Amino acid sequence: MPKSIKICNNHVGYRCHSGKSAVILFEREENTIRTFQIMNLTTWQIVYEGEAKITDKSAFGMAGIIHFDSITEPGLYQIQMASSKSVPFFIRQDVYTRTAYDVFFYSHIQRCGTAVMDWHDACHLDDGIRSDTGEQVDMTGGWHDAGDLRKWMICTMLPAVAMCWLKRHWNVQWSKFAEDDVLDELRWGNAYFLKMINPENGQIWLDTAGGVNGNNSDNRWTDNQAKSGDERTVNVGPADPNIQWLFAYLQALMAQTFESIDKSYAEKCLDQGLNAYNFASLMPDNQSDTLSLALSLLATAELFKAGTEMDVEQISAKAEQLLNRQVTTLVPWEGAFYAAGTGDADLFRHSWLSGIPAMALIEAFHVLRAKLDTQRLREGIQRYFDCYIATMVETNPFRIIPYSVWERPATPDFYRTLEGGGYYRMFMPIYREGDERIKVDWWVGTTSHLLSQGVALALAAKVLGQPRYSEWAYAQLHWVLGGNPFQASMTSGIGTNQPYPHSRALGIIPGGIMNGIGGDANDRPFLDTDNGCLWQTNEYWSPHNAFYLMTLALLENPSDISGSIGVLDMEYSVQVKAILSGGKPHQ
Repeated sequence: MPKSIKICNNHVGYRCHSGKSAVILFEREENTIRTFQIMNLTTWQIVYEGEAKITDKSAFGMAGIIHFDSITEPGLYQIQMASSKSVPFFIRQDVYTRTAYDVFFYSHIQRCGTAVMDWHDACHLDDGIRSDTGEQVDMTGGWHDAGDLRKWMICTMLPAVAMCWLKRHWNVQWSKFAEDDVLDELRWGNAYFLKMINPENGQIWLDTAGGVNGNNSDNRWTDNQAKSGDERTVNVGPADPNIQWLFAYLQALMAQTFESIDKSYAEKCLDQGLNAYNFASLMPDNQSDTLSLALSLLATAELFKAGTEMDVEQISAKAEQLLNRQVTTLVPWEGAFYAAGTGDADLFRHSWLSGIPAMALIEAFHVLRAKLDTQRLREGIQRYFDCYIATMVETNPFRIIPYSVWERPATPDFYRTLEGGGYYRMFMPIYREGDERIKVDWWVGTTSHLLSQGVALALAAKVLGQPRYSEWAYAQLHWVLGGNPFQASMTSGIGTNQPYPHSRALGIIPGGIMNGIGGDANDRPFLDTDNGCLWQTNEYWSPHNAFYLMTLALLENPSDISGSIGVLDMEYSVQVKAILSGGKPHQ
């Protein structure tokens, strides 16, 4: 039989006692195959048989969903259906935690301003010159942001946030290149962030080498010689409230991470975080859009945790403002957020920070619930997940969250009809708003959209104790780790079938996560699998790594190694001996 069946499973595998599922895509609707088997690739024995549940309610054609939760024994397995076979996968307790170090180490490889053994020599020692005055300033250090050589503050601060989360939730201590790899990497990255403060007023500058007038001219190596003429530009403004709030949030995290290790450094971080916060508070329209408001709420809550003079009333007031931007009418997108506080605002949608408003509400609830009445806040959080997200994950068998919802089509692209009214797209539109078919200048795959929502789901599961939120968070991870229509992992070195990345300076970087699957005008999934190095789908980008690690930090327990590989427990050992005594292993 031709391979008309695609078995789309997460390549790293499943925890021993967690839910286990995969999606089957049928290229021919007349295909009647339903039965599947699970083979243990160590013993070559079929250990499970079942039938796929078929659904035609799918943005990806005729599909089936299979479940095999009852397989709990650690080992290497494979799904078989007719002549099709899945990518082999593990069942073991550490399937996710064992991927964390490579995803973290991606940032170390991306260090700028120093040599990284086996990767690159010391680079960009002449960064950079101010965009306003042309003055040479020391902006060496930091991390290259993506598959290029630029250093955007709004993006590269996110991996530092994730590293602080690893310390907070796992208390992780890896020691492969330093006494404490995470603390060492945090100091490295933050040294650059602290340089990016305007000494005159506390404004945080925007980027180094983002490009003069928004072009790509600074995306290059240099001669490392200051004032030689090839220095890259430091973009000093105008000020961006999102960068200010995120910087304040990060420095509050840094202060708490280092408080018991280096008190003076922790105090320096906290002081600079407060300065950035105060600068942002004086900016006009500093919370006019929903993303800015959400980031300001995150910063306020974290500065409160860090012991500053922020109070619960400030947190409560910002949370109330964000709740007032939530859709509360009985429509399919009930629970989503408006993009601003005005009455005619469109829905909030963001290609890579879409989970931030929900994250902010949950963090506020976590801080306030022991101090104030938080019933309305709890209801708003549950409305987002139990109404909006629940509706979104039901649109497809992969249970990923579509890019967004619209009351009516906004561009010439194809929009899918949402049951109950409205429209949605699985992926970003590729045409501009209006009737003319003019392509947008910028679109990307949905990796960070999914993973930032994964962080929000995992956080809600942890704070509110809702297991199904965890299941949906894992579904976003599964897509990125190979459980998608291309059967391709988006993470280099983890899983298989990865396309070649858009990584213009260093090539394949283990642990690098790509922008991922996007869509065409007809909302069909698209991924560059032809070695075109298309940046929209194949470029590495630091937010992906950050949200991946943040999701793991909430969902996983690295100390739980009960499902190890290499030694059979006594009961299973007896079962295996019984199987083997009956004849040859299945070939």
